[in-house]
Amino acid sequence: MNKKDFHKAATVTVTSLIAASSAQGSIQYFDNSHEFNAGFGSNAATPWDIDGNPDGIAEAQWNFFGGTYMGLNAGTVFSYGPIAFVTTFSALVNTPPPLYVTAYLPFQSSVVSALIASGEFNKLDGFTSGVAGYMGFRLPPEDMGGNTRLGWAEVTFYDDTNPSGIGVTVHRWAFEDDGSSIQVGAIPEPTAVATGLGALAMGAAGLRRWRKQKQAT
Repeated sequence: MNKKDFHKAATVTVTSLIAASSAQGSIQYFDNSHEFNAGFGSNAATPWDIDGNPDGIAEAQWNFFGGTYMGLNAGTVFSYGPIAFVTTFSALVNTPPPLYVTAYLPFQSSVVSALIASGEFNKLDGFTSGVAGYMGFRLPPEDMGGNTRLGWAEVTFYDDTNPSGIGVTVHRWAFEDDGSSIQVGAIPEPTAVATGLGALAMGAAGLRRWRKQKQAT
């Protein structure tokens, strides 16, 4: 459906993790090197590992069914709640920048859309077939008493006028790990990027524990 081959899964490796060591919270960013496609055929059920932890858990899944329908659903249901997505997609497309994903936006754990002709996306108001836009999401806390994490993703949807068929390309995404709102498109500042492969190998949860210990000393 796109020039890139479909991938059966889109698991982000821990070496992709970019984190700030200077603060308790930071933006976790997954750049275009993690881009993947989902659509009908072998990619009709494509998992999306959003937080990049090496736990084998996909927080969400893209599902394609019924010839024209796409579903974005919560993957593994955590003890502390499932992932949820901003249901008013147009809020992140039609509103003038700067845009923010906040806890006050409407969220739900399953979004189903009919991808039909002429760029008319049911429940995807504001998107145009083949043109990138943003969607928001909310990740549950990793640990008891932890923070709900808010994030954005840059995606391109394709309707049935696309020569390669109906589908979606997920280009990149990011989330705040301290529970605060995040500006759409925000990425870590270069000066805030943790140095050394050792920090990267910790993963998101390990790096947060390291920061807490560092602050306590």
